[in-house]
Amino acid sequence: MGTLIACLHFRWGENMRGDRAHAQEGPPAWKPGGDPLLGSVLSRYCVLGLLGRGGMGVVYRARDTQTGQEVALKLLATGRMSAGDSERFRREARAAVSLDHPNIAKVLEVGEHEGRPFLVLPLYEGETLKKRLDRAEEVAPMPVAEIVSIAAQLASALETAHSAGIIHRDLKPANLILTRGGRVKLLDFGLAFWEGSTRLTDSDGAVGTVAYMAPEQLRGEEVDARADLWAFGAVLYEMLAGRSPFTRGPQESLQDLMLTILEKEPPALAELRPETPPVLAAIVARCLQKDPAARFANAGEIVEALRGAAVLADPHPRPDRQSSGMGLWILLFVGVLLVLGLAVSNQLGPKDAIQVRVAHPEVQGLPEAETRRLSDNLKRALEQALRDVEGVAVTAPPQPAKETVTASAYCGPRICQVILHRLDAKDNRELWTETLQLPVDEPADLSIEMGRRMRRAYPPSR
Repeated sequence: MGTLIACLHFRWGENMRGDRAHAQEGPPAWKPGGDPLLGSVLSRYCVLGLLGRGGMGVVYRARDTQTGQEVALKLLATGRMSAGDSERFRREARAAVSLDHPNIAKVLEVGEHEGRPFLVLPLYEGETLKKRLDRAEEVAPMPVAEIVSIAAQLASALETAHSAGIIHRDLKPANLILTRGGRVKLLDFGLAFWEGSTRLTDSDGAVGTVAYMAPEQLRGEEVDARADLWAFGAVLYEMLAGRSPFTRGPQESLQDLMLTILEKEPPALAELRPETPPVLAAIVARCLQKDPAARFANAGEIVEALRGAAVLADPHPRPDRQSSGMGLWILLFVGVLLVLGLAVSNQLGPKDAIQVRVAHPEVQGLPEAETRRLSDNLKRALEQALRDVEGVAVTAPPQPAKETVTASAYCGPRICQVILHRLDAKDNRELWTETLQLPVDEPADLSIEMGRRMRRAYPPSR
């Protein structure tokens, strides 16, 4: 009873904080015929509202009544689940709870409500890769450096999951969250196995799933981790080409799509996007081999191949170095920027300028200690660079901000690919993005280049 009262209190508090037209004198009354779960408590989670609905079930926004943290609660549909499927789900979902990787969405709890399994996951600020691809189609292709960063994080997540004996089976852009800081979060481990071939005839978005299925999945055969590698290749292809490798258009039938996957090859990336680095095209081609034995043996091999893709952006390849040495060089780059920027000051007062907050950058590919130091120093570097931009005022909490600037970095053995982001602070909508390469042993001109990028982010004519 105490938990239910806490749930109602949370709901009432949210209504009182919202539009006054919807404020109520007390806890809201639940309308007859409405969703019976709204306002109820599953385990210790108060169901606050609906986030989405699909073939796999319903996703709710909920709040942990013990911590106050908002979470995503996925209540699965069970109409097509056999007793064996249900048990397999519980086994795999509990295994997913044990996965600990920065690019895998953490499963907080596995439970059951009136015979229906549910998962509890964090709520992430950001957008799905599917939405990012939709924006790229409208504006401009995704930068290669951003693609390499996303692919490297995804491959690393798959390597960890596969090493634990867990296969995703439903990898696709809609299952990938890109956080505000540029970190990839892979969703829905342990969910896809029971959708299987029965979803091929569903009408609600089935083609979106089938488009990333390996041939052996379509044939109903037993699958292993190499089915995920096929899907990885399909996702990488789509980021590069702006279209999935096997779909031919909105009027294409499901049967035609399946036949294309089973029997035909996708259009060459060199034709659709000529500037595609050959190493990325080679990774895609190997992942999309019809025969699983011809694909990469494991995701770790893809991680190593993607390091080569990052090196391609460096016009002067150099011998491999230890990652710790690389991190020290990058810290030196940032230090140069900070030293040269010490005398810079903003000429406009806060009331005349755009209020901008700098968020901590996400860094991948370095040891933990260097990751923290690099993130801190990059944050300070961005703040200092922005102070040199006319019409921008750098703020910090509790001061309000209209926009957020941050970066995400993927560090290979020779260079770091840094993606700069300018975001709307209200809804995290991306307003501008560019990439910056930090070579390991060429620290000169970093401060000049960073300042140039920030001035492009905030041009005088804005």
